[in-house]
Amino acid sequence: MRSTSTCVSASKQACSTSPDAGDTAMKADLSRNTFDRAQHYSAVRLQQGRIVTDADWNEQADITRYRAERQARDTIGACGAPLDAAGYRLVAETNALAVHALNANVAWVAAQDGAVLATANGGADWTLVDVTTAVHLRAIASAGSAGWVVGDGGVVRKTSDAGLSWSAQDAGTLRALRGVAAVDADHVWAVGDGGIVVSSSDGGVQWSLVQTEATRLYAVDFADALNGLAVGQAGVIVATNDGGETWSGVASGTGAHLRALARVGTTLVWTAGDGGMILRSTDGGVTWLPCATPATATLYAIAFRDAIEGWTVGAGGTVLHTLDGGATWQQEDAGIGTATLRGLSV
Repeated sequence: MRSTSTCVSASKQACSTSPDAGDTAMKADLSRNTFDRAQHYSAVRLQQGRIVTDADWNEQADITRYRAERQARDTIGACGAPLDAAGYRLVAETNALAVHALNANVAWVAAQDGAVLATANGGADWTLVDVTTAVHLRAIASAGSAGWVVGDGGVVRKTSDAGLSWSAQDAGTLRALRGVAAVDADHVWAVGDGGIVVSSSDGGVQWSLVQTEATRLYAVDFADALNGLAVGQAGVIVATNDGGETWSGVASGTGAHLRALARVGTTLVWTAGDGGMILRSTDGGVTWLPCATPATATLYAIAFRDAIEGWTVGAGGTVLHTLDGGATWQQEDAGIGTATLRGLSV
């Protein structure tokens, strides 16, 4: 607290500034600027018989304003905003490219720019997981607590603790990997550009590379450690019965790019792709028949809950649902407009 001084200087023109240095100056006819925040005054007190000057009133105003500013900063923070209507928000934007659910609560999302998101409460909350890469991650798979995510530049990341931590693995290629599958903690396969298949039988410690007849493979699926399928551009389907050491072509009956695979048991398999194309096999992928669909959009993912019920999703917010094992499909509205859906897990 400070008392007013009896000493009054002659009136003169001065530049009035706010208490904080660096603010824009404004001209005013002031006798003095007496506010000093370092003094920690709480008020200016007037005394009997003393002349009241402009400096006294101005210092009291400066003390009041400074106290209000500091109180707001200490209470709200330096970057405070209304909780429900801040008028802006800071977000890390990326496009999700694949999703994989381990159970009803735990799921992972692979996305562009090296992003992996994880939830442990059924999707109510998501956490960004650092997998030490900035490339687009295009596919994700798991077997028990082991999991793999793959992407551009031949990037492979593995987790052995259900996604809590991830480590790099060298698959021996720099080509983009677009699909991955695992049947246990040891056996894992990934497919990608150039029609390559990389595989490991020791959990990813060592990898081998095989060239197939495809120019690009988008998805891979294995029934067990020996029997698997991969699909890709121009309707290519390739099959293996020796764990991926050799692959042979299978007639698909279509020239559309096939981008996704789903399997139930050892015999029921579905694939989906461009132009709303869906094919179904009841003999483990030896022969294929087209399914009737109402869509013409590109389908990026397909998944089945059991031998009867399944879904496929794709461009333009397309969602198709079947209740007869894929023989017929009905369009559903996901309520997302025309956003492209690239991943699906049930």
